[in-house]
Amino acid sequence: MRLKIQKSLIVLFLLGLFLYGCVDEPYIEPVKRPFSVIRVGNFTSNVDPLTVLIDGKKIGDLAANTITNYFDVKSGQRLFTLKDGAGNTIYNKNIPVISYEEETIVFGGYYSAVDTLNTFAFFNITDGFTYKEETPPADSSQIYFINCITDTPTDTAKKVAPAAFTEKDTNLAAGDTLIIGKDTVVAQQDTTIILASDTLASAEAIGFGKYTGFVMGAGTYNFGFLSENSAHAVVKDATISANKRYYFFIGGTPKAMVITMNEENPLPARSK
Repeated sequence: MRLKIQKSLIVLFLLGLFLYGCVDEPYIEPVKRPFSVIRVGNFTSNVDPLTVLIDGKKIGDLAANTITNYFDVKSGQRLFTLKDGAGNTIYNKNIPVISYEEETIVFGGYYSAVDTLNTFAFFNITDGFTYKEETPPADSSQIYFINCITDTPTDTAKKVAPAAFTEKDTNLAAGDTLIIGKDTVVAQQDTTIILASDTLASAEAIGFGKYTGFVMGAGTYNFGFLSENSAHAVVKDATISANKRYYFFIGGTPKAMVITMNEENPLPARSK
């Protein structure tokens, strides 16, 4: 009797295993790792080229005043390792990358191994969000001005005032004043600059790591950039097309600004 009961229990156990194996287990989607879309720019005044590695993977050798295309990266703390042209590591720190953001990571300033002379630094620009198409208003484009200039051992950097003008020049003598945006600037040297009265749009002066801008319709414009402390002026003409984003990176040194224009189409929206 006891043996029969044991056999029955074994049969029931094996039958249970068989029936359990026939039941489909629910499929659980793997958790997606948050991602971001970034690009990296070298707007330093004295590191050319700048080798960029992220988590040990080489992104590229960036010449001065250049920027990469956008690329995907895992969100979170990413280790950025930067090397100069001689292969010396000049930066090796984590930089936070925000989930589902489109970001421009800019390296600017003057690098020196002497701490008191080193003004090398980075900053982020949030260009948009991966799940949202950032389209400018109809028949217009978004214009950004980004200041990447810091002090050098011989020059002191302050703010740079950007503006868009019609084409008309005037001579500005030393000691003359000019108002751009909300700032009054006194020229320290003779220069030629576009009259403020012909301003189509202007923005307040910005310091290192700051950016500003405005929306403009398609057309050909002169863009003026005036340094507060030296009245060093740079005028760059550019043709603006509709429905795009334009970035004017202000690089170089306080008395030798280099303006780099970058044209981008808004990135398509993607699912999280």
